Amino acid sequence: MKPTRGGSHLGYVCPSGVFRANDGYVIIMAFAHHWKDLCKAIERPDLINNERWNTDAKRLEIRDEVIELIETWLKTFPGRDPAIAKLEEHQVPVVPVLSVEDTISHPHLRARGTVRTINDRIAGEFDIQGNPIKFSGFQPNPKLQAPTLGEHNEEVLMGVLGKSKEEVNKFQESGALFQKYV
Repeated sequence: MKPTRGGSHLGYVCPSGVFRANDGYVIIMAFAHHWKDLCKAIERPDLINNERWNTDAKRLEIRDEVIELIETWLKTFPGRDPAIAKLEEHQVPVVPVLSVEDTISHPHLRARGTVRTINDRIAGEFDIQGNPIKFSGFQPNPKLQAPTLGEHNEEVLMGVLGKSKEEVNKFQESGALFQKYV
């Protein structure tokens, strides 16, 4: 999926959104008070008080120029990480857009427990992304497993729908139910 580029996802902040770098994408969220910091980071202090560029509303009117300015600057770096470091030096809110593979191997996400290793009965052991939001006292259950197809047929048919064991057996014999246990 290709990210939407550089527009205002909030409708009134510019620049904000996804911008193309040489080796990926970054998200920049430069609220009004970050405009001067962004201008300093990209070495364009002349735009800080420029009448065409000095408010979010004015930048939204020339959004394509803003996107081109930022993406042209990003392309002066060999990759997104050095550009991110430069923006962070100037306190500009920026993050990389991570692929699933990048997310799974990211040291910070692994250290926070956002990425965890599971052992699936069918697929074996692999890493998955978890919820990045952590609540105090919450302990993830590492034994959670997705059910296999039809694993809970009897529980649902008998416990929820009130069917008898004989009726469930007839459904199975007729081929109306499928069960695959591993």
